Amino acid sequence: PQPSGDAMSEPAFPMRPTLPPGTTAIGPLYDGTAGMTLRDYFAAKALMNMRVTVSADPDDETIEALLRAQARTAYRFADAMLVERECAK
Repeated sequence: PQPSGDAMSEPAFPMRPTLPPGTTAIGPLYDGTAGMTLRDYFAAKALMNMRVTVSADPDDETIEALLRAQARTAYRFADAMLVERECAK
């Protein structure tokens, strides 16, 4: 299963700005989309524990393919975490 669209775009570190009394903001301080998504955060955490083992002397194309495969796997972990998170609500 895939996580819902809302879960895919939920911010990892949402925050609401607090301003000192009597001051006003100039420009947007928080637009609800700033920063990485929770999906990106989970994928980054999953990627931290992945290892690539390469034998011999790979060419750049082989290395690129391995890195892309790792990125896809990291996002699969992230999607699974988001699905489980939605089920727990």
